[in-house]
Amino acid sequence: MEMPTVFISYSHRDEKWKDRLLPHLEMLEQLGRITTWSDRQIDAGADWYDDIKQAMDQATIALCLISADFLASVFVTKEEVPHLLERRERDGMILIPVLVEPCTWEAVAWIKKLQMLPGNKPVSSFRN
Repeated sequence: MEMPTVFISYSHRDEKWKDRLLPHLEMLEQLGRITTWSDRQIDAGADWYDDIKQAMDQATIALCLISADFLASVFVTKEEVPHLLERRERDGMILIPVLVEPCTWEAVAWIKKLQMLPGNKPVSSFRN
């Protein structure tokens, strides 16, 4: 059985949140339970768009790091999110929005209907 792949969708302005998330997933990677993928794994000179599409197609789980910058990103909202929502509908891929910073996510229909982590409180409001 192939290991599940976790695709991380985020705005590059939120790279600090992706970088803080990765160590939490690293233990699961070390145990051979998951692999993670983010666009920083794209090699120089590679066709970045095809690499992202392929990673989305192979993902078992997608984590969307929700912030104002995520919601304002044209690439994320017009390319990644529709593809991930289609995969969720068609293939049952698990799509988890993670609220990293306060924003008006309630105005976004696809986010409103999914269970947000961690609850509806942004990660940025936690002390640690």
